[in-house]
Amino acid sequence: MVTNTDLKIRFSQLEAELGQTQNYIKEKLKNLNKSSFEGAAFCYFNQTVVLDYEQYSTHQITGDFHIKNLSATPVELPRILLKITTEDEFKFTGKYKSSNQNQQTHNFEWERIELGNVDPITHYLLKPVQAKEIYPTEQLSFQDFQIIIPFGTTIRVDGFVYFEGKQDGISAINSINIAG
Repeated sequence: MVTNTDLKIRFSQLEAELGQTQNYIKEKLKNLNKSSFEGAAFCYFNQTVVLDYEQYSTHQITGDFHIKNLSATPVELPRILLKITTEDEFKFTGKYKSSNQNQQTHNFEWERIELGNVDPITHYLLKPVQAKEIYPTEQLSFQDFQIIIPFGTTIRVDGFVYFEGKQDGISAINSINIAG
């Protein structure tokens, strides 16, 4: 038969082992977090979707695309690519200068770059007009873009960021998905 004293001793041993295990896991997570993000930049979307069920006509997606530099050094010449996948027509608008607009009449923070090898309707490659680099711990954002889609449309928006020396691109940690 097990006595209360034996149970208390065993319980104390288990608490000590649990404390050691918790400390071990905390240390591993701390080291994992340091190594995972050290020298890295990442990008992500924030979005709001306005679903107009009363009119059954269109939906509006309003989004921001953010780039965060977690490295100890600046990342240079940031470029973002927004890739829109849908089989339906859509309207993309944002605060960017296109190649045929005059910069002096508007104060744009972003400029669209036209590339011959990608579909200009579904691919939006943008560069900041003034920011040539993102300093450590700083963030750069392409804000308030809008996508208008017909009711019932399925759409996916993927984002990528490119830097000088990082031509493969970094995928956003999330995407925008609307399933008809």
